[in-house]
Amino acid sequence: MWYYIADYQTTKHGLAPALPPKVGFVLMAAPGDAPPWGVFGCNVEVPPSAKVRQIPEELSLALANAEQYPPALALARHDLDREFEDRPHSEVEFCRRYASILREHMAQQRNAPYLFVEATGDEPGYLTRGQFYWVLRYLKGSDAVKWVSSDYFVYENPASDFALSQDQLAGLLLPYARAV
Repeated sequence: MWYYIADYQTTKHGLAPALPPKVGFVLMAAPGDAPPWGVFGCNVEVPPSAKVRQIPEELSLALANAEQYPPALALARHDLDREFEDRPHSEVEFCRRYASILREHMAQQRNAPYLFVEATGDEPGYLTRGQFYWVLRYLKGSDAVKWVSSDYFVYENPASDFALSQDQLAGLLLPYARAV
């Protein structure tokens, strides 16, 4: 995957990144709810322009490494959403912090209780029965779990939507500071 900062532009279908037509992309992270730009992973190399910029090497390396551990990508996005929600931000500051948060989550992997499990439920568009997803946390009071989608968002679904034993659910209750 190739990573870029791309400005948002208005199209006939709403806001979209200013990437060339037919470029497949996924939003990795963005500062706030209505950002002017975001960090995108693209399926092909894109030539830089005034609206599409290279990301710093530090972030590029962190993202490439985090591709091997999707919880880091989802949790970093979650952390950035909270951290950059209501304060001014620059691309440089955002990218520096993004790389740092990714490294923190990857370094904590050996201590994390997360599980890679099969989905037994089906939610069109984001949860597919038979596919495997990372489950991050069990919320006993609501009998729900927090899990990572294939586009690196953290969602909450009933625990019954995943093939989890009672022992596995109990393991996801352990106090772990980096979980959502």
